[in-house]
Amino acid sequence: MPGLLQTQAEHFTKTKYIMALCAEFLGSMLFSFTGSALLSVALASPTDPNVVMAALGNAAGITIAVYCAANISGGHITPIVTIGTMVSGHIGILKGFAYMFAQLFGSIFGSLLIAGLIPGSYIGMGDKGTGCFAPGEGVTKGMLFGWELILAFILVSTVYACAIGSPNFGNIAPLAVGVSLALDLMAGAAYSGGGVSPVRVLGPAIVFHCNWDTAWVYMLGEMTGGALAGLLACPLYGDHAEWLDPLFPWGDKHHDKNVACHSAVCREENRYQQEHGHLPLPTDDSARNGGVSKDGDLTTIV
Repeated sequence: MPGLLQTQAEHFTKTKYIMALCAEFLGSMLFSFTGSALLSVALASPTDPNVVMAALGNAAGITIAVYCAANISGGHITPIVTIGTMVSGHIGILKGFAYMFAQLFGSIFGSLLIAGLIPGSYIGMGDKGTGCFAPGEGVTKGMLFGWELILAFILVSTVYACAIGSPNFGNIAPLAVGVSLALDLMAGAAYSGGGVSPVRVLGPAIVFHCNWDTAWVYMLGEMTGGALAGLLACPLYGDHAEWLDPLFPWGDKHHDKNVACHSAVCREENRYQQEHGHLPLPTDDSARNGGVSKDGDLTTIV
C-alpha cells in the first residue's frame, strides 16, 4: 500500500503532506467514533456476546479506515503503527510525529461527535463517558501495562507481516489487520477493555475527562508494544533505520536516510547503484512492481 509520504525527500511536496495528514485525521476519527459507539456496550458487560459484536465492529472500522487512507498516507490510523515504522525507518521522525498528532486530533474529534450524537453523553461527564476504558476487576496497573503492550504488539506485528514486510499481501492486508484487532479485543475485553490504540483511549479521556489515573498506562503500554514490534521487524525483514545499523549490519542499505529499502525491486536498484554509481532509469515494469514509480520515486509499503 504505497502512500504519498513514502517517497524520497526531494519528491515530497507540501500538498502531499497536507493530504496525508488529512487522511490520517479522518481515518482516526472514523476509528475512534465507531469504536467508542460499539465498545461502550461491550464494556458494560464484558462476558456478554456483545463483546464479539464490538470486536467484529471495531475490526470492520479499522479495516475500512485503512482502505480509505492507504493510497494517500499509507493508512497508519493509529500511533502504534506509526511509532513502529519510525523505529524501523519506514517513515522519518518528523513525519511520524506529524502523523501521530493528526491521529490524536482525529481521535478527539471522533469523541466529540460521540458526545453530540449519543443520548446521555456530554463533554466532561466523567468515568461513565461513552467509549472510556478502565481495567477489569483485580487488574493492577502493571497487568494493564502488560496487556496493552501485548495487544499492541500483535496488531503492529500483523501490519509488518502483511503490509510492510517483503513479500507482502497487497490489498488483503487491511483485512488481516482487522482480524488481528478483533482477536485483541476478544482476548483483552475482560482485563483491559482492549484499548490497543491511543486513538481509542486518549480521545474519550480528553473529551469525557475519564480514568486519567490509568489512561497514561494504556498509552505507555500500547506505544511500547508498537515500538517493540517495529524493532523486532528489523532482523526479521532486514529493514531498519540508519541509526540501527550497528545492531543489524545484515539489513538493507538505504538510497537515502529517509527511505528504508525492503522490496525486491528496491534491493535490485541498490545493487545497481553500488555497481554503476547511479540509479537506472525507471521503467513501466518497475513502476508496476511498486519499487519505483513512473516519476522515479522510491516507495515503501506502509
